[in-house]
Amino acid sequence: MLKSLPPHEIKVAKEASITLGGNAVGGILRYLFNIFVARFLGVEVLGFYAISNAAAQVASVVGKLGLDLGVVRFVSRLQALDSIPAAAATVKRAIRYGLIGGLFIGLVMVAGADRLARDLFGAPIGRSSPEYRPCLTPFAY
Repeated sequence: MLKSLPPHEIKVAKEASITLGGNAVGGILRYLFNIFVARFLGVEVLGFYAISNAAAQVASVVGKLGLDLGVVRFVSRLQALDSIPAAAATVKRAIRYGLIGGLFIGLVMVAGADRLARDLFGAPIGRSSPEYRPCLTPFAY
């Protein structure tokens, strides 16, 4: 059956199966890690980890600035018009803006980790929360 398909379709199918397998393995490893954290470190630490991870995922979406989808759209359009230098310039700008946006969001997360620990985890205002800050800070990197 595969021999009757064009070579580019076979390549797409192989790459899609690799992506699917990688996502499945990643999901299983995340699940096992959550079980490990809950079992050996306690449910409270798992809650801190989950909130920290959610904040990091939101920050990663914001940090992309929508550039990943924009690059695919505009570069494919420019390549179809045979404007390769403009496509290369678009990719370079997207990398530059993505780096700047990611660094900014990372700095905001590092700078705001203590405040988030106080606000989210209920530590009294004016008292530092050293036990919660390490939960938030590593996700900024």
